Amino acid sequence: MEYRNLGPVATPLARRILQTVHRKRRTSRAEIASTLGLSRSRLSPEIRRLFDRGLLAASGHASSNGGRRSEHLTMPGPAAGLVGGIDLDTGQATVGLTDLGCRVASHRLVELTVGDGPQPVLSRLADLLEESLAEHSPGPLLAVGLGIPAPVDFETGRTVLAPIMPGWEHFPIRDFLIERLGVPVYVDGDVNILARGEMQGRPVEASPALAEETSFLCVRISTGIGCGVVIQGQAYRGEDGCAGDIGHICIDPVSTVICACGNRGCLEALAAVPPVIARAHAAAVTRVEGPLVTLIRRGTPLSAVSVGRAALAGDPEAVDALRDSGRQIGFVLAGLVSFFNPTEIVVTSMPAGPMRRRKFDS
Repeated sequence: MEYRNLGPVATPLARRILQTVHRKRRTSRAEIASTLGLSRSRLSPEIRRLFDRGLLAASGHASSNGGRRSEHLTMPGPAAGLVGGIDLDTGQATVGLTDLGCRVASHRLVELTVGDGPQPVLSRLADLLEESLAEHSPGPLLAVGLGIPAPVDFETGRTVLAPIMPGWEHFPIRDFLIERLGVPVYVDGDVNILARGEMQGRPVEASPALAEETSFLCVRISTGIGCGVVIQGQAYRGEDGCAGDIGHICIDPVSTVICACGNRGCLEALAAVPPVIARAHAAAVTRVEGPLVTLIRRGTPLSAVSVGRAALAGDPEAVDALRDSGRQIGFVLAGLVSFFNPTEIVVTSMPAGPMRRRKFDS
């Protein structure tokens, strides 16, 4: 397996240049200068360094208006190297490779159980990356990013709290993968990564200061419920990485339901995917017919997908389970709006396959 360690992109300006080229896909030095509000003489040394490190590539020239034609800049292709991305949930993981322009080279969805412990799971994920790289890459592996469903100390790459990941608390995830793969590894909570992806997806044609002014929340509903917090274009993680852990806000102090964190009445224990499925199942077994009843009689375990499809078909048990969950989550989000006053709330769910996304202006 081939690796190429380019080290960190050292300066904020270099990151802004790469973000601009990535968003525009193909642009010129003059357009970058206009977008960032900087002179070409200020940008030229940094662009030259990015070329020397293989992080930028040339892509032909613009048409001439009488003077020298400007050179188009773009992100390099897969031959320059690939970046690994892993989204880890409690029962599955998505493992992918992209080039530096975020063009997908490979994508795999695999079943695994985080309860098996960090070392077996991380070793399996590293194996999958190596297999994918051997099959799909003409270039080396440059870096790996990993999102997990738990708060993370971003500076050390260790989990802070891991109620739904037994055995993972304070495990040195980043160091383990660096030793195994030999490239830079970045570990963060999945909701923070979703929030960063939302920031990167903003239209570059808008005001250059837009990303720096935006404050929003990015909520993920899955096995757990978490919230990425963005304040004026920066991810806010809190004192030790636990900011946005809204799944452990108590919404029913007299509830008898015990959460994985040990408390009672947490939002996650009452409104995440597993309790929704359990609620739909408990109601369906009392009925004579219906989509969920049919699945249960066949011995097919209910899933988020089957409950969602049943709700769309009008199954009352599925509709009630989802409505109850939505009401409880909405109750917490309404409180967050009053406290945080965000521009918007982005809600995502990933029970299987592609991410489902909805955006609500606050």
